[in-house]
Amino acid sequence: MHRFFADENGIVNGLARLEAEDANHALRVLRLSAGEKIHLFSGGEAYLAEIADVSAGVAARILSPVKSPEASLRVTLYQGVPKGDKMDYIVQKCTEAGAARIVPVNMPRWPPSRPSAR
Repeated sequence: MHRFFADENGIVNGLARLEAEDANHALRVLRLSAGEKIHLFSGGEAYLAEIADVSAGVAARILSPVKSPEASLRVTLYQGVPKGDKMDYIVQKCTEAGAARIVPVNMPRWPPSRPSAR
């Protein structure tokens, strides 16, 4: 199901309008029409909605609230700084897995280096 954000006015009398860019995408690219169901986000809440009007932009009628797809548990990852560009990959994958915050940490080498024998 397609997901969109409501415009800055939010939900008024059970109706919400899509932001201009989203409305254009819904009508021109996805070719959605009146009666199709979408997920709508407004004010931090998620809703199941039905496209009601496509004459001037896209207006959607709210059908019911939906449980937010955001995880209820916020995970913070304390990640040792790796060599090279591996941190980009770590951040990408941890974000995809749902980490809410990633804190880079400089850590000492383990086990500690031993003095060389002379």
